[in-house]
Amino acid sequence: MLRLTFPTGTIIETDDAQAAAQLLEADRLSRVYTVAGLAERLEIGETTAYALIREGRIHYTCLGAKNYRTTERDVQELLAKPKALSRKAA
Repeated sequence: MLRLTFPTGTIIETDDAQAAAQLLEADRLSRVYTVAGLAERLEIGETTAYALIREGRIHYTCLGAKNYRTTERDVQELLAKPKALSRKAA
């Protein structure tokens, strides 16, 4: 029996290791980042993170004036692009 505890406090028990792996991956991809969190995740400065958003190089949701959010799935899509973080990638 596998017991998964998510950061939200949700606990799931299952005998299916593949299903458990899929749940963990779905949870990881749904992680949400602020601009500061995005900068930390990508090991770049906040100014560069804002530039990625402003240039449309990463998908984001705006929750008000300069209150941007992006997900791990969006980060993975960005990183899958060749030279995604180079200044000439736009």
